[in-house]
Amino acid sequence: MHGGAKSGDSCLCRLEMVVGKGEGKKLKEHDRKGEGIKKACGAVVHKVIQKATDFVRQLSHGLALVEQGLAGPS
Repeated sequence: MHGGAKSGDSCLCRLEMVVGKGEGKKLKEHDRKGEGIKKACGAVVHKVIQKATDFVRQLSHGLALVEQGLAGPS
């Protein structure tokens, strides 16, 4: 190999941040053409959106509890 990153490498880094070190490499080794990496990145985006949605849901629930606590019984 001659220096320089391949186009799939940055995608692989993002993929490994979500699925864990080593998992992205396994995907890459199974798929030399890069199609699997593209599909996996799509799945990762879905997973990240799902996690963010869950986080926002928990946050809004927490805020509702705080508001109830601040209002308190009169």
